[in-house]
Amino acid sequence: MDVIYTLIGFTLGLIVIAIVEIITGGLITGVEAIVGMFFYPPLYNTYQSVYNEIPANATNIQTAVNNSFQNSLTYILQSNTYAAMAINTLAMMLEIIAVIGAFIIILEILMRLAMPRDGVRGAGGY
Repeated sequence: MDVIYTLIGFTLGLIVIAIVEIITGGLITGVEAIVGMFFYPPLYNTYQSVYNEIPANATNIQTAVNNSFQNSLTYILQSNTYAAMAINTLAMMLEIIAVIGAFIIILEILMRLAMPRDGVRGAGGY
């Protein structure tokens, strides 16, 4: 494989990785906004509807509804965190691929520099 083609492929790979990382940075904020905005209004409306139907003297049921609502909010926040972590893991994996690609290119350049250019393959001329 020619070094120039390798460098061109590596450069295109870096451009793709940069674009993906920019998109994933936007996805992290987008996922956090979408998950929070999508689930919170119906959840809150359901909570208000149920809570308003509970008799005033049923404190145990009120506590259970409040705990259920708080737990649901906690699960939504955790899903935001897990989605952000998954996207960050993808970005880190792409960075590792870029570093491995750079190592391969450097190794190939060093191999090209170490090889003789006159067609002789070692001391015996084979």
